[in-house]
Amino acid sequence: GMSAEKYVFDTSHEGKKTSITIKKLNNNENMENITMACDHVLKSHNLVRDVEHESGVMKMVGWRRDGYKCTSRKYRPRRKIDRKKTNEYSKNISETLVKQFEGTVHETKLKKAIKDNKLGENELPTIAISEDLTNSIHVDPEDCSESFGYWFSRKGKKGRTWVLFPYYSLAIECSHKKPMLITWDGRCQEHCSCTVGRGVLSLAGFCKTKHINFMDCMNGFTLKRRKDLTLEVGKKVDVILSQVNNKKKRRLMDKVGIISSINGNSRTAVIDFVGKEPCREVPFDMIM
Repeated sequence: GMSAEKYVFDTSHEGKKTSITIKKLNNNENMENITMACDHVLKSHNLVRDVEHESGVMKMVGWRRDGYKCTSRKYRPRRKIDRKKTNEYSKNISETLVKQFEGTVHETKLKKAIKDNKLGENELPTIAISEDLTNSIHVDPEDCSESFGYWFSRKGKKGRTWVLFPYYSLAIECSHKKPMLITWDGRCQEHCSCTVGRGVLSLAGFCKTKHINFMDCMNGFTLKRRKDLTLEVGKKVDVILSQVNNKKKRRLMDKVGIISSINGNSRTAVIDFVGKEPCREVPFDMIM
């Protein structure tokens, strides 16, 4: 049995040092808001794991790679009417998960995952929400960061989940008396879970390789304003415009035009565009 408040279990994989980091938290306190957010996702989103011999539920929020539409998009609820709440609750879930790891033994790993994957401040792009999960042993080869898991219980429920790392003979009990923070490298550390009873919720945040690679690729196509750009009447410039007739989606297009006049007070310029695009006044920031 593990009695320490925190524990670091050092491992190795193909010569690379890894670890499983565990921290026991105080009993569940003020978890109503995050439980409500989890309930919305569990009721309105589609299952992402549905295996005959497994039990419990797992659903996702955040970003995913959509190979069919060749883009990255967020997990959405089944009904459009639930999308606004999903956006609000997803943010709440992400902030709560990150906040739990701040100031703990896990914080260094969390900062490294965010920095390495260029995700922006305090953001884990994909989060799995599970309840009473029992699943088979597996690895997650499509992850590109360690996983950051938080196990806690519903108020008044006394179910127990054991997070298992069979290769290392390690079993971690998570219950109403033992909410846990666990970080592990799902790419190489085989893991699974087993639940007895009801009411154990978990949040697991991570980064997916396909999503991160897609975002890196798209960032390479982002047009940035040249630092040496000077605006003069008669100068030929590139301009980023939104399509006026496309009200459903705000699409951008790149047009070439010639500056006909400049207004320094409003920081705008009138552009005579090449082709059929009508003359338009645009802000300096849209001129490349």
